[in-house]
This record gives sequence, C-alpha cells and structure tokens, in this order.
Amino acid sequence: MLNSTTVKASLRNLAAGLLVLACLASVQAQPSTRPLFNPAEAEELLAPGEASLTGRIFTVTNGRKALISFFEKRKYGNNLVVYLLPMTGHVKAVTEGVADDQLFYVVLSKLDPQAEGWSARVMTDEEGNFRFRALKPGKYLLMATIPYKTEVYNHEYQGEMTTTTYLNNVPIGFSSESIYKDGPSREIDLDHYIVRMVTVEADQPVTDLGTFD
Repeated sequence: MLNSTTVKASLRNLAAGLLVLACLASVQAQPSTRPLFNPAEAEELLAPGEASLTGRIFTVTNGRKALISFFEKRKYGNNLVVYLLPMTGHVKAVTEGVADDQLFYVVLSKLDPQAEGWSARVMTDEEGNFRFRALKPGKYLLMATIPYKTEVYNHEYQGEMTTTTYLNNVPIGFSSESIYKDGPSREIDLDHYIVRMVTVEADQPVTDLGTFD
C-alpha cells in the first residue's frame, strides 16, 4: 500500500517529466532561422564570369598522411565529378564559422539537397586535375567524392605470456608479453569526401588550389 510520501514523490517525478517533454516539444516547434535555398539567387551567382579555378584532388589509401609524401600511397580522383556551389545565403548560413574538418558532417546534415543541383560541375582528367571556367570571383563550396580500395586485417589479442626468473628456486622477477595473432587481410571499398571552402580571386584570371585531399 502506498503512503502519502510515496504518492507525492511520484507526482513530482511525473510533473518533472511532463515539463521536460513540453520543453522539447517547444524547441522542436520553433522554426529554423536558416535562410531557405533560393534557386534564383544561385542562378545569378552562377552567371558567366571571366575567372577560372584549377586544382588536383587525391586521397591517401594506406592510412594517415605521412610527413613525407614519398611514404603515402595516393589515389588521384580521376574521371570524377567536382561540384562548385555558389555562396547563396543558405549555403553561407550552413557553413559559416564551421571548421574545415567538420564541413562534411554539417553539409550532410543541414544543406538543402536542392543546392547541389544548382552548381557548376566539371570532370577531372586521368590525373585528378580539374578546371572550372567562366566563374565570377567570390567564395564557393567545393565538393567531390573519391572511391578507393584499402587493405584491412585482424590483429587479435590472444592473452599474455608470463616469464618468471628464479634464484635458488625462489622467484625474483616476472615479465609478461602480449600475444597477438594476425588474421588474413582483405580489401574493402571506401569513399573519401572532399568538402572545402574556396575563393576565386578577383585580381587574377586563374586561381590554382594546387593538389589537395
């Protein structure tokens, strides 16, 4: 049988839970202040200009980038589409203040899917080089995806091997060594996503981004 103290505590917990749910519903109901994507604005920004943008894209297929590029195993993004999105109010609101290494996650979750359709596009050549022509100066969002294969293998922990040192049948020291077993390697398919802000300079006919990943 419930006493009055238990009943009061249950009612307090219920009230607190209802208050939390009400707050969450209020937050979700608030409209986003992010500008909606405007195709007309994108079309105006993509109108022909006189500047060009060049570069070369790649990814590293053998782990992290090495300090010396000689040790890297690179795959250049050959025969791929590179997208260049103009800096509309919507794109600016989505990307402003976002660190370079977080751009992909932000774009994936917040960018209006229509924006990709209103973009300049070019194909890379066999070496991963690209060139955009007839651009207006200004900021753009560059995106590309490089598919590649990489080798993986299992490195399985098997336990510890313990060594004991004896002196006159008395143990005087212990040492242990971890035992691992390497399984067979296999290839898997992965994608490397390039998402970065770029600026087409107004004071030069060609802006070269160099080689980047």
